[in-house]
Amino acid sequence: KSIIAAVAFVLTFSLGLFSKNNPTKIIGENDLVIVNSDISNIPLRYKNIANSIAAVQFTESDTDGTAIDTFYGCTATHMGSGYVITAGHCVGANTTLTAQKDCSFITKNLMNPANFSVTEFHFGYREGVEPFMKSKCVEIVAALKNDDTGYDFAILKVSPYPNEFVLPDTTRRSVIGDTVTIFSHPSGEVLQWSKTCGVERVQHSEIPGSFIQHQCDTKPGSSGAAIINALSLKIVGVHDGGMNDIDDATGMPLKTGINYGTYILNSPLYETLKSIGF
Repeated sequence: KSIIAAVAFVLTFSLGLFSKNNPTKIIGENDLVIVNSDISNIPLRYKNIANSIAAVQFTESDTDGTAIDTFYGCTATHMGSGYVITAGHCVGANTTLTAQKDCSFITKNLMNPANFSVTEFHFGYREGVEPFMKSKCVEIVAALKNDDTGYDFAILKVSPYPNEFVLPDTTRRSVIGDTVTIFSHPSGEVLQWSKTCGVERVQHSEIPGSFIQHQCDTKPGSSGAAIINALSLKIVGVHDGGMNDIDDATGMPLKTGINYGTYILNSPLYETLKSIGF
């Protein structure tokens, strides 16, 4: 199967609800830092986080169930005890909170008759080094994608799982001005760091106020990455997508773009996390 076809599928599921024609969520200049093999080129305090991030591998099967392709599509973060968090649209979630004892897509892509499933999570996929752990997807614990409310998250169980983890913050909701950071696998590439940015006010009328807004750089494939408070080092939300404003003269993204995600508090994500012990 061609790389182009695989990328087309990734774009279908990973652009997010309000993306414009240009799928890249780079706001202003590109601040993404490629994390090196020994994690020595990012602040030391983030080393544990870097080892908790996984590139999500998808498998495409034909109608007979035979695997015909595998590729990276989204980003997930280990929260502890084998639970990882990502975006709901990364598993084909729908408007009903859903759980299932396998990792096949909840809603099939109507434009493609093939079957897709989440198969592995590759931890430590960094520049110049092989992942230190490849975990199998065991089940979809909970998944939801609701275009009206903006809720877009999934929690999955994996095995084995790394010692490192990033806890979700179930006690405090991020407020405007909080500093956050994101580690992800943009475009299915090696781990990259967005540096830090702030939680923003709503900048686009098309985006519901229930979204957490930020300007940390992301790309397709960053979908599902944890939005992490840079002070507490806890997960405060899940990155789901973004909007770009493009300079018509240069074709470059402007600083007026916005990325968005699902808050933990005041959402079904909170109730789900509490039900599994967080």
